Amino acid sequence: MDTRELFKVLGFEEEWETTAHCPAYVYDFGNLRLSAIECIGRFYRSVFLLTGVNSGARSIGMIHFEMPLKVDSFEQGVALIAHAVGRDFMPACRTTWLSEGREWQEFLPWERARQFQEQLYAARPKCWVARDWFRVARPRLYTLAKEAAENDLVGLTFDGEILRFTAPRADVIVPAAGEAWPDSYAIKAVELDAVPKRVLADPVQVTVWEHRLAIDRHTWSLVGQPGLHLSGALELPLGDDTADTHDLTGRTT
Repeated sequence: MDTRELFKVLGFEEEWETTAHCPAYVYDFGNLRLSAIECIGRFYRSVFLLTGVNSGARSIGMIHFEMPLKVDSFEQGVALIAHAVGRDFMPACRTTWLSEGREWQEFLPWERARQFQEQLYAARPKCWVARDWFRVARPRLYTLAKEAAENDLVGLTFDGEILRFTAPRADVIVPAAGEAWPDSYAIKAVELDAVPKRVLADPVQVTVWEHRLAIDRHTWSLVGQPGLHLSGALELPLGDDTADTHDLTGRTT
């Protein structure tokens, strides 16, 4: 929505004294004259600069707020103006849309970004491993780290039932619960020696978030991009009888 149209709908009056090319806009709350003028903002782009002096019996405050030339919706535009004047401001003239704007805070750009980030975090790849199974898997992971070369990678995948650690010469397979991961991930194999020796949580949570893998309270940096096969050794070649797969019964096949 064009912000100029928003000002008109809300009852802002045009003012031509401050600019010759396009009008500024003013809204009189009775105890505050809120002005909006188009100018170049602090990030060198055109914005509406909202200004005014909010004076009360015991306080005085300056309003200085940049608003985009277009807003995503009517609700977002009203919420931005309400944010600019502040929650403590009480207009002398009853202004219904100001009260509504204070109720529409979820439409603010930073609030929408926060909500989106929370949704991404909730949907992050994760699974849960029973602590007893994790204790059995832990020495297998230490062995992978001990036998790995400096540049070897270990890939992680989860199909909804099995969490698989795939190293150049062996797999460690762990029963787990959760939704299947859409991608595979990789860390340096030698870093598996940092797998926690003691965990208090049951089940143990394994998550991927912001380029890091977390097992319980320890984290590792991911290598490369999700879903990419970063080393030809990550996938065991068909017919390679020397490759080992360890399951949690301790068998090697």
